[in-house]
Amino acid sequence: MKIDLGCGETKPYGYIGVDKIKTRHTDVVADLDEKLPFDDGVATEIRAWNVLEHINDLDFTMREIWRITKQDGKVVISVPHFSGHLAFYEYHKRFFNVESFIDWTKTTRIANSHPGEFKMESVKIKFMYFDWFFGRIFNCCRKAQLIYDLTFLHNLFPAVEMHFVLRKAIRL
Repeated sequence: MKIDLGCGETKPYGYIGVDKIKTRHTDVVADLDEKLPFDDGVATEIRAWNVLEHINDLDFTMREIWRITKQDGKVVISVPHFSGHLAFYEYHKRFFNVESFIDWTKTTRIANSHPGEFKMESVKIKFMYFDWFFGRIFNCCRKAQLIYDLTFLHNLFPAVEMHFVLRKAIRL
């Protein structure tokens, strides 16, 4: 089963659309700030495209995503980057950078703080202008992404969004 969280007016073919508001693409009406109406480990893939920035309790929602994802299931996330103008939309409740989901990976897991963890498969910074150029430079490795986020470079060349691909890891 593939689930599109916060599907809104767009949903990829083959996905179950979940949204707080009923639209023509919504198959399941659910608030992502509450327990999701799915059994444990049912989703082979979860898509959260431009929705997590609207969530009140990101930790709770990530726990729910982890709960409903099958072992080795994929979670694809797109969120606005903190340096871009889209991050400042009035309904956005948080900003994101390359380390926004690091607490959910095995490498930095805080003992007993999360029920499980994800493996970070990829992180991509997307640029509004000249993505073909800046994307190659700043997405070449993790260190380049951190240099971009932690220095003045994000002010000179603002990014528009970030794409994360997580894979549900084996529970310890």
